[in-house]
Amino acid sequence: MTKCLNDRLPFAALTAGLLLLASTVAMLPAHAAGSPRLTLVDGEAKESAGSVTVIARLDRPAPWPVMASLRISGGDAQAGVDYLAPAPNLVLMPGETEVKIVLTIRDDKTLEGDEAAYIALGRVDGAQVTCGQARAVIRDDDGVQSAAYRPNAPTTQAAPSSSGALGPLATLNGRIVDASGRPVRLHGVNWFGLETPNLAPHGIWTRGWRQMMGQMKDLGFNIIRLPYSNALLRSKKEPNGIDFYKNSDLKGLSGLEIMDKIVAYAGVIGMRVLLDNHRITSGHGAEDSGLWHSATFSEDQWVQDLVFVAKRYKNHPAVIGLDLFNEPHNAARWGGGGRNDWRRAATRGGNAVLAANSKWLIIIEGVAKAAGTHYWDGGNLAGARQKPIRLDRPNRLVYSTHVYPASVYPQPWLKGRNFTKNLPNVWRKHWAFLFEQQEAPVLIGEFGSHMKTAGDRAWMKALIAFLKRPVAEGRVAWTYWSWNPNSGDTGGLLTDDWESTHANKLAAIRPLLPTPGTNPDRGPFRRSVATLTPDRRSPG
Repeated sequence: MTKCLNDRLPFAALTAGLLLLASTVAMLPAHAAGSPRLTLVDGEAKESAGSVTVIARLDRPAPWPVMASLRISGGDAQAGVDYLAPAPNLVLMPGETEVKIVLTIRDDKTLEGDEAAYIALGRVDGAQVTCGQARAVIRDDDGVQSAAYRPNAPTTQAAPSSSGALGPLATLNGRIVDASGRPVRLHGVNWFGLETPNLAPHGIWTRGWRQMMGQMKDLGFNIIRLPYSNALLRSKKEPNGIDFYKNSDLKGLSGLEIMDKIVAYAGVIGMRVLLDNHRITSGHGAEDSGLWHSATFSEDQWVQDLVFVAKRYKNHPAVIGLDLFNEPHNAARWGGGGRNDWRRAATRGGNAVLAANSKWLIIIEGVAKAAGTHYWDGGNLAGARQKPIRLDRPNRLVYSTHVYPASVYPQPWLKGRNFTKNLPNVWRKHWAFLFEQQEAPVLIGEFGSHMKTAGDRAWMKALIAFLKRPVAEGRVAWTYWSWNPNSGDTGGLLTDDWESTHANKLAAIRPLLPTPGTNPDRGPFRRSVATLTPDRRSPG
C-alpha cells in the first residue's frame, strides 16, 4: 500500500496532495467529527487484465451516504493512452464500507515497463480523510503476445463492445464507436418521471433509486434514456412522489439535483446516460403542441437550456449525449424554413451543444409528416434522405426514431393478416435507410408493448428480427419504452409492484442483448410475474 504522501510521490503530486487534503478538511459537513475515516487503497494489475482497481474504504459504516469527487493527480501512465479515467464521483451508501474505483487499461502491446497513475480525492462529504491518494499500477506483460493478437487488425471491423469503459463516443462509417474506433453496443431502457410534475423518476415512491438502477444493470442494460423537461431546469418546487425513508439522500434536493445524483451514480456503476429533452413544460407524454417553442418559451430559450445541460454534465463520462427534443409533430416540419422547421432548429441546437461540449453525441429525432408520408410522432426521418442534418462535427450525429404497434395506435401499415411482411419496407422508407446506407447510426429511442395481443407479439417479433444484425454491428442502438410499469400505452419491463419483471417482455428483446440465451431476469431481483393494471397515463 502507498503510504499517504510519502517520498515515493513526485514533489508536484506531494504538494498537490497536501493542498487537496487541506481543502477537503475545510469542506467536511457538520457531522464530520463523528464521521468514519475514508482511505484510498492502492491497486495493481497486469496490462492484459483489462482494468486495475483502487479501493475506497471506510473504517466503519456511515449512517448517511458518503460522496466524494475524484481526479488524476499525476503518474507516468497517461490518461487516454495507457488507461481510461474512472468515473469522477464515488458514493458509499449507508452500511457500505468499500467501493471500487476502476481504471480501464488500454493494452497497447508495446514493451514500456510498469507505469502508474495517482488517484486523489477532491470534495468529500460525510467522512474524514485518512488517506486521500492511491496509486494504480499497470504491470507491463507485453513480452509474450497471445496467438490471437493481430497488431494490424482494423478496429472498425472489431466486434462491438457492450461493457467497455465510460467516456465519449463518436460515429464512424455508420456506427457508434468509442475513442479507439471500436463499435459500441448501446442497449437500455427509458426511465421517466423527471419530466412530470413529480420532478423525480417514478417508482421511488416504493423503492430506493440506487436499487432500481442496480436492477437495470443486473438485467444487462448499459444505458438509461432519462427524460427531463425544460421546466425541471428552473423549477423551485419540491419534488414529490418520493419515499424519503428509502431515499433519504434525496431529501431537500431540487429535481435538477436529483438528476445530478442519477448521472453521478450511473458513472459509479458503469452505466451510460442519454439525456432526453422530453418536453417544455412539466407533464405526461410528449409536449401537446409537438414543438420545442411556445408563446411563452422561445427557441432561443430552448437553445440556451440545451447549452446549460451540455455544460453542466460536460465532465461526466457516463453522459454520452443529448436527445434534443422528444417527438416533434403537429406543425413541426422537416425543412422549408421558418420557426417550425425542425431540421433547421435541430441543426442550430446541435451545433450550440457541440460548441459547449464537443464530445457529446447529438441525437435528432424525426417528425410526424415528412416527404409526403405520415408516421409516428418524432419517428419520420424520410426527409433526411434528401435533406440530411449537417452538423459542424458530423461524427457526432445519431438519428432517432420511435416505433410502436397497433395497440398504441392502429396505423394503416399495421392492419391485415400478413401485415408483418410489409414492415421492413415501411421501416426502410422512414428511417432504416439511414443505417443501411451508412449515412449515420440510428437510435430506436422508444419501442414497446403490453404484449397482450397476437398482433403486438407478431409486430415485436418482426422488429427484433429486423434489428438483430444492425444492433450486433453497432449501427442501431436502442432504449426500450419503458422501464416504468405506469405507461398506459405499453406498460413496462417492471410489473405493478415496481420490482418484479415481465418475463415475456424480457424474452422478446433478449435477441438484441449482447449475450442471448442467458436468463435476463437473474440475480436478487427475480420475482414472479404480475399483471399490469389498465388506464395508465403515457409519458411517451
